[in-house]
Amino acid sequence: MSEPEPNRSGAWRFAALMAHQLRSPIAAAASLLRTVLGGFAGPLTDRQRDLLARADTRCDQALESVERMLAIGRAVEKPRRDGQVCDVVKAAREAAVRWQAEAFQHDIVLLTALDTDAVYVYVMEDALTEVFDALLSNAFKYTPDHGRIRLAVAPDASEGTVSVSVADSGIGVAEEDREKVFEPFMRAASAQRSSRPGTGLGLAFVKAVIEAGHGHVGVRKADLGGAEFVLDLPMAEAPQTREKGERSMPERFRVVIVGGVAAGPKVAAKIMRLRPDADVTVVERGKLLSYAGCGLPYYVSG
Repeated sequence: MSEPEPNRSGAWRFAALMAHQLRSPIAAAASLLRTVLGGFAGPLTDRQRDLLARADTRCDQALESVERMLAIGRAVEKPRRDGQVCDVVKAAREAAVRWQAEAFQHDIVLLTALDTDAVYVYVMEDALTEVFDALLSNAFKYTPDHGRIRLAVAPDASEGTVSVSVADSGIGVAEEDREKVFEPFMRAASAQRSSRPGTGLGLAFVKAVIEAGHGHVGVRKADLGGAEFVLDLPMAEAPQTREKGERSMPERFRVVIVGGVAAGPKVAAKIMRLRPDADVTVVERGKLLSYAGCGLPYYVSG
């Protein structure tokens, strides 16, 4: 597994230091702009309000870049605490729940292939959470309404690795851009042609976290038609089990939903909001849409 280059790590630390120095003045400028936009300095013309609103948006984008650079600096400096492991399957399930509302808003089917037991990696939980959010944010940003996005975790016990992938039916990444998209402030040509804004730091953050955890990142054409981002990480040993006689955790709640295009995913999201630990499988017109695993004990008819 590859490790981050020393000179690149040093560059990220310097960038994080500069970002820290920039955060306060940018936040102060944004606060002043909102004071003026709120009318507290006097009435504004429509033209003035429009220009100030644009400047406020740019400040928000600058703050987003600053926070991302700080996050990358933290990931490179301390990729993980000694002995700390994180369940990547659990983190993926939680990410799927967080993004269900976005999926419904844009009529996008969020598929998951997470029907596996816990798999542990040497990445801090908060960093892994941000990795999933960065990848899913990217997928939703460049996938048109009515599209599909798939989040999958596939362990390979023989190799001692686990593969995490996020695939979509969006605009994709051209072959000549597939190495460049992980560089800071780099956006693929297809992304630049779209109307979607971006900082060009989300994928750089993903790469920094995964490489700091001795993993590898890549992107390829997805079978859904868009891009598929793949993370390969070495598996870690599971945390120590409970001592004999201690109460074990109950089995996960399992649900199978048989429903239509609209009903199935909506019911799945409601169940997962109420029971984030649930394994929910949606059967839709002869197709199996696994939201968090697979099981047969309970049925909800759509």
